[in-house]
Amino acid sequence: MTSLRQAPNDRVLPHLARALDATVMAGLFQHHIDARARRSAHVQSCAIERIKYRPGRNCVLGYRVRMIDARRGAFDHRLYVGLYPAADARARFDRAQQEANAPCEFLPAISLIEPFDMIVRSFPNDPKLHALPHLVDHANMRHALGETLGLGDCGERTAIADGPFEVITYFPEHSCTFAIDRTLRRAGTTTIDRVYAKTRHDDAGAATFDVMHQLWHSSARREGRVGYARPLGYNASLRLLWQDGIDAVPLSRLLDGAADLATWRRVGTAVAALHDTLASTRREQTMAQLLVELNETADLVARVVPELAARAMQLLDALNERASGFDFQLDATLHGDLHSNNILMDAQRVYLIDLERVTRGAGLVELSSLLAEAAYRACLLGQTVDWPAAQTLISAYEHARGLRLNRDEVCWHLSASLLRERVRRCITSLKPSWLVILPRLLAIARAILEDSAVLHQLRQRTTI
Repeated sequence: MTSLRQAPNDRVLPHLARALDATVMAGLFQHHIDARARRSAHVQSCAIERIKYRPGRNCVLGYRVRMIDARRGAFDHRLYVGLYPAADARARFDRAQQEANAPCEFLPAISLIEPFDMIVRSFPNDPKLHALPHLVDHANMRHALGETLGLGDCGERTAIADGPFEVITYFPEHSCTFAIDRTLRRAGTTTIDRVYAKTRHDDAGAATFDVMHQLWHSSARREGRVGYARPLGYNASLRLLWQDGIDAVPLSRLLDGAADLATWRRVGTAVAALHDTLASTRREQTMAQLLVELNETADLVARVVPELAARAMQLLDALNERASGFDFQLDATLHGDLHSNNILMDAQRVYLIDLERVTRGAGLVELSSLLAEAAYRACLLGQTVDWPAAQTLISAYEHARGLRLNRDEVCWHLSASLLRERVRRCITSLKPSWLVILPRLLAIARAILEDSAVLHQLRQRTTI
């Protein structure tokens, strides 16, 4: 499977193909540095980290650029590019010049590459993450953590390590996550652990901290049925949420090595533990919302890949026809963004992290998200879905919650998740080889609804 990202035919964004080619962009950044930099530097490589594509409107891309210069040696720098219609790019750039932009030693804080309708911002400049320029200063970050912990953490003497902290993830215009080492001195011993801080474009971190606090004190966590990161505090002025790190392996890494059935049993049990925990949240996910998302995704496919429009609409019709036959109950506390990168595992426990979207809804909706991800991974590799693993996950979940899921309903939700989540993300994130994967995803989603062999596979009872 090729790693190249093919550009859709978007007449509003004619330079999108250039932005999706990391090699081309490395050369463009080098030219930009040579022409405008305060100091010379060489671009060694360039990788795309994030894409948010809005067909016919704009595309925001985050790049990690590997650079080298005589003074610093090799280092990574992040740039983010907004691709817009020509007139909009100029207007946005004119407005952005009025912002309080943080200086960069290699590039202007913000630039307009006019021939390609691109606005380039040099990290930490971001029009929606106003705290970033303050937070990238290590002294400020140490001070913010010290304020969060107060005079001590549970009576322990706390110091912040002097080494540089790390930017873990950066979503332009949305969020940025940092890691920083914390030194604890107690009873003559010194230990160093890692804590994480996440700043967002909005105030949602306050509600996230409240939910994390509830889940941390839940009986499910205390009894070891599921684990969470311990919340440390929330700084409202910086929109900064602090939490302890977890020394465990992401499920995504285990899946790359073909996770065994025991792994799926543990995951199913942990997800059930979250779903059975009552947490106060204002969010709800209803069947009406799911149907809206399904319709929006089918329309998205029709606009971006017209040759697949008929397949998407046929799948949508089949889903709409069957939807009224199910009893949709808001019976669970859902993670809201459950996938293999948000599930960590060690020998003792399964941890669920990144709890920004906790909501009340039907447990089967979220279980189907994990099944859809497994099906997506099979599509990437051109393989058949591992139905025994799927059935093991379902059976462990049923056993932990003491219920029996309707397998026809399982198939409906799995097919719906493939469309509204996996098909949609292929387009909005312009995943590598997305045009090759889309027909496979649509085909398997349709087969799940109509192929009796699939239903037979899911009806096979797994012993737990």
